[in-house]
Amino acid sequence: MTPKEKAKHLFNTIKYVDNESGKDCATCDCVVLPIAKFICDEFIKFICDEFINEHGYDGRLQSQQYWQDVKSELERL
Repeated sequence: MTPKEKAKHLFNTIKYVDNESGKDCATCDCVVLPIAKFICDEFIKFICDEFINEHGYDGRLQSQQYWQDVKSELERL
């Protein structure tokens, strides 16, 4: 999945969960985007702290860049 596709999927998944709670989602974007960005930040932190132990430096950099790209795509939504 490309970073752009992942960003849309993450956004829509969080928004869908909110719709299920019965809340009016007309203003969800102000809630959904920060949550999605937080998730990306947590993945990036995890990759920096833990991922290098299992996959080495190259794998960490590729995965870290992927999640940074996802976060950038979220900012464009």
